[in-house]
Amino acid sequence: MSPTPDHPLPSTPVHVLLVEDQETDYLIARAILEKLDRPRVLVDRAATYREALSALDGDYDVFLVDYVLPDGDGLELLKRARARGIGTPHVMLTAEGSREVDVEAMNAGAADYLVKGSLEPALMERSIRYAMERRRSADALRASEERVRTLFERLPLGLYRITPDGEFLDANPALIRILGSPDRATLRKVYSPQLYVTEGDQARFRQILESEGVVVGFETSLRKGDGSIIHVRNSARLHRGPTGEVEYIEGAIEDATELARVRRVVDSEAHYRAVAAGSSLGILILDLDGTVLEANGAAGDIFGCPGEDLEGREVTVLFADSDRQDVAADVASLTEQGAGRVKADRRLRRVGGELLRARVSLTSVLDPSGQPFHLVCLLEDVSESPET
Repeated sequence: MSPTPDHPLPSTPVHVLLVEDQETDYLIARAILEKLDRPRVLVDRAATYREALSALDGDYDVFLVDYVLPDGDGLELLKRARARGIGTPHVMLTAEGSREVDVEAMNAGAADYLVKGSLEPALMERSIRYAMERRRSADALRASEERVRTLFERLPLGLYRITPDGEFLDANPALIRILGSPDRATLRKVYSPQLYVTEGDQARFRQILESEGVVVGFETSLRKGDGSIIHVRNSARLHRGPTGEVEYIEGAIEDATELARVRRVVDSEAHYRAVAAGSSLGILILDLDGTVLEANGAAGDIFGCPGEDLEGREVTVLFADSDRQDVAADVASLTEQGAGRVKADRRLRRVGGELLRARVSLTSVLDPSGQPFHLVCLLEDVSESPET
């Protein structure tokens, strides 16, 4: 029989273990198998359940197994093979056709079911071809599932699957880390709607999801296991069953805390620039080493130059020699201690060397994690005339 184009048979020999206690039935089945031109079949025999059990680990492509054996049965052999992780396909053989036996064999994982009295080369070839194709498909599916699971476990995005009510079914290591949970089992005890910090966010998220079937980049704040709060982007989709009911929700969470921090910085800088532009006070933005990053127009007026000419200069050089050491100490103290403010009257050195008295306020600005982000230096000219 010629192989079908959809399921080409291998050109190499197919190794079959024929489990048959009856000598006549064994010889008939073997003769039929050996008549096949493609695939060419190599046949080994096991005459008892015990012999077959010992041969299960052999390098076979297909097991042809008699349903009834003197010391056991083919179904039990199939179950033992599955329990040992042996995926070689089984084709069950029986003396008489029986739907009950057929269903039982298929439920146990048999690839096919043949009646001994009806065996012929074409039928045997089809059964072997089908069994091997089913094995290849199962192996491909298993490999695909393993690749998906590996991707699920290793992606830096927090991936999850929850019930329609919000109970966790699965979560990858990234999500466990993002939510500050010690392990997957602990996270499964968490009711996901309780993670939302802002009232109404969870309801809005579900409303969009149920209306559109998918949500992309929903931004919200969640409470971690230790009580701290993180900003996240949540994307999800509904998975519906055949009748349209929601079976589960799967999605991805991205920790957007850093993105939120950057937005706050941008917003605060925009606010700063609006205030600084119209302020009569001199304003210097310093990095933690004391270098001027920005200066407003009033600061330039105090020093007698455009504000941008002060940028990039070490702040201590803007003061009189006698005050530089104290200013450097103030910068170091605020950087090390974090939150704080230092006020003092200092002498500034204008362009050209003139000195003037100024009230100086130096303050540290913290990021959302509580660490110093930069320093702000406010300058107020309190001299009536430059000192000489």
